[in-house]
Amino acid sequence: MGAYGGWTFEVQETAMVINVKMKLKLAILDTTDDKKIDLTALGNAVERQLRKTYQISYVTNAMGRDNTARLKSSLDGYPGRTISLPVKKTVQIIFNMKYRTITKERHKMNNEHLLMISPNSGRMKKLYGYANKIGGNTINLNVMYVPDMVSGADSNTLPHEFGHTLTLLHVNDVHTVDTDPNQYFSLYQQYFSKDTTNIMFKGGSRKMNNITSTSIIGFQMDIILKSYKNGRLNLD
Repeated sequence: MGAYGGWTFEVQETAMVINVKMKLKLAILDTTDDKKIDLTALGNAVERQLRKTYQISYVTNAMGRDNTARLKSSLDGYPGRTISLPVKKTVQIIFNMKYRTITKERHKMNNEHLLMISPNSGRMKKLYGYANKIGGNTINLNVMYVPDMVSGADSNTLPHEFGHTLTLLHVNDVHTVDTDPNQYFSLYQQYFSKDTTNIMFKGGSRKMNNITSTSIIGFQMDIILKSYKNGRLNLD
């Protein structure tokens, strides 16, 4: 399932539980001249923050071959029938990551995502970071903000940008309505529910906070798993 790249998922499903092993292979590259960033510390921060965000347990409606019921006829001579029924299943996510540091972009292997530190100039001057595309395999970080990501003062940017590589969209962006309206949060979700700590609020919005915006909901993980199954992850 999925394109060949840094994200892989192993799914084991029983009658009532779906166990998911979510794995990331990552290469980290510093393209700045002075190379002051501790790449090992950055790698550890990525692993710690992604685990906090994505290693969740939730209940989802599932339809599968194990979820069947036999309906008996109430009329003499009318045969019964077997139908599939949606049932609630518990999904348990286990996150695991392996990373290494590289000195040249060409050293990235095909089964890795690339996390690249870039100078605070040009396009990056206005950004904390960005993913190369929705479902992509490369993330650029502005070197100016990386120290806060490493320390945890910014615990949102890394899981947010990796969220884009997992095909998650901004939950409060009108463009999301045109692209995938299911990912757009209602006004209640945006302002009054526990979902106000979601990682996918658009940068600059009142609900996006570098310290507290660190969560996802089960429906977003369902989107991620569907994207992997349909080959929409790990895109160049």
